[in-house]
Amino acid sequence: MAQFNCWIFLLAIRFLFLFGTGYIHPDEHFQNPQILAQLMYPHLYLSHWTWEWQSSFPVRSIIGPLLNSGILFYLLGEMPASVFGRLFLSRLGPFLWSLVVDLVIIQSSLLLDCNGSVDMLFFYASSWTTIILGCRPFMNSFISVVYVLSIACIYLVHKKHRLCTAIAFILGLLVAIGLWSHSSFVIYSIPIWIGFMIFCSFESAVPFLGGLSLAASVFYLVDCFFYNDGNLMFPMIVNNILYNSSEHNLSQHGIHPKYLHIVVNMFILFGPAYLLLLMNFSILARTKKLLLTSFLIPLFSLSAIPHQEPRFLAPLSVPLLFLTSCCPASRKRGFLVCWIVFNALMCLLFGVFHQRGVIIGLDLARKFQAKQVIAYAVYMPPNYLLPTDVALTANPSSEYLSSLEFERPALVVIPELILHKLNFSSLSSLELIKTVYHFDFDLLPQFGYTSSLRTTSRALFRHHPNKMLSSANVTSDETSCFSRKVQSSEPSILLSLPLQQADPEIFSLIEEEKYRQRHGIELIASEVPDGVFDQSPKTVGLPGARYYGGNEVIDRVERLCQERALTAFSLDPEEWGVNVQPYSGSTANFAAYTALLAPHDRIMGLDLPSGGQYFFSLIS
Repeated sequence: MAQFNCWIFLLAIRFLFLFGTGYIHPDEHFQNPQILAQLMYPHLYLSHWTWEWQSSFPVRSIIGPLLNSGILFYLLGEMPASVFGRLFLSRLGPFLWSLVVDLVIIQSSLLLDCNGSVDMLFFYASSWTTIILGCRPFMNSFISVVYVLSIACIYLVHKKHRLCTAIAFILGLLVAIGLWSHSSFVIYSIPIWIGFMIFCSFESAVPFLGGLSLAASVFYLVDCFFYNDGNLMFPMIVNNILYNSSEHNLSQHGIHPKYLHIVVNMFILFGPAYLLLLMNFSILARTKKLLLTSFLIPLFSLSAIPHQEPRFLAPLSVPLLFLTSCCPASRKRGFLVCWIVFNALMCLLFGVFHQRGVIIGLDLARKFQAKQVIAYAVYMPPNYLLPTDVALTANPSSEYLSSLEFERPALVVIPELILHKLNFSSLSSLELIKTVYHFDFDLLPQFGYTSSLRTTSRALFRHHPNKMLSSANVTSDETSCFSRKVQSSEPSILLSLPLQQADPEIFSLIEEEKYRQRHGIELIASEVPDGVFDQSPKTVGLPGARYYGGNEVIDRVERLCQERALTAFSLDPEEWGVNVQPYSGSTANFAAYTALLAPHDRIMGLDLPSGGQYFFSLIS
């Protein structure tokens, strides 16, 4: 009973951290809830689509986000109003999936011949990789669940479970889900394939391959529908592998030494548990070969890839903690104290304080009804947490920030260390509204703080001058927030932003048209392949009534402009029509003629029975 109460207590802690202000990495927002907000509520949210989701070369599948959190987004019907309500919704799906792993551990740890399921359940439930990392909408966290379920299925098939055929079919589904959710599952699937070939009978191969093929076909069709492209050349997993196989592409995200996973990242994730495994490696190699194989193959395979982040190792959590629970030293008081202290500190650091100013800043923007949010020297703020009428500027140039004048209520989030170092005079008169502790292990070294790790660690335990300003949207070591209304004759901030931020809807349409032009063959003699977007002769005409085909995206762009023009002048589309095209060519000629001529006067045009330029033809 005491062990059950301990698990319930740790489960309650896991649930409470769903409201944590920590921001581990931009991918936890931009690879899942940000996309789902745009997909589920397109009339409400113009979400920021990162490069992985651009239709010109998509490398992400929508399957993972839909299964991880999309079901809850759909069932809810609408987004909560508050920032923390939306955070909770984005993390609730991963939290529920983590409970599935709890149930698997309870059922299987005794079968795997460990010294009791209670120890393994305690280590899993008390690990910060479960409480924090496992409950964030990372695809790495989702494939952790898929990996555990796959290993459990192999074990059940090996033991000739009465539902062996059905379980083999489910295993095929799980492998497809993992492959379509994250490219790293290609590596994590290696132990699954090996285990299946060694321990499962030939009769199980048919339902396994059937489940894999069925799921892969359905997922491919879903991605084609999502990207509005019925001719995707490859499944998303292939595109992702092609992208990550280029060291030039990986260099844009960071090239790391190949020992980083083994020497550093494993300690970041598991601390004392990883050290205990290394100390007992020879014993475990003799007694737990299968379990150790499922841990070592992914670890060394991922270490061969030059881009290495700790979260890529999240699926190793259950195999490693299983092995740890099998070590007698794991029950000693000294180890348990080290384990609890390590995970408590990591939960506070990454669950509460890391990049905390971003979330606090967005919450303050709502409370102070800011219409402009500027974030500097921090992670990209996820704009699905903001109302749609708030303009978001993330990490602009220092020159832009120095000359900034606010035209409306604004909130700026910026590390005070950065503020003092760069001396932004434009922010000197802003009103301080809040100060919060905020830690950043990624961005401070870029500004010359070579001892930022030591400085930040000291700030974790004591008051420290590292503070953050918040008045338009930024975050760093501690946060100070400013708010003010300022009038200015300067052009709107939208004119200074990249199109992807200023108007993501138009940006997305342009990307669709570029993709269409790259992947289609134009058989139009008057086509201008290197011309300006939407200025080719093939676009002559009005939406739905063009002279040539292939203008579906152009029609959507023009209709969007018409809708915006009607909205800008508060006109009823049932009573008013609107033209947003410039007068040129035949339309300009016709406008000039009709302005000069009286009703029923004649206009002479060309018949073009033997060809000619249709721009000046009356028939056209």
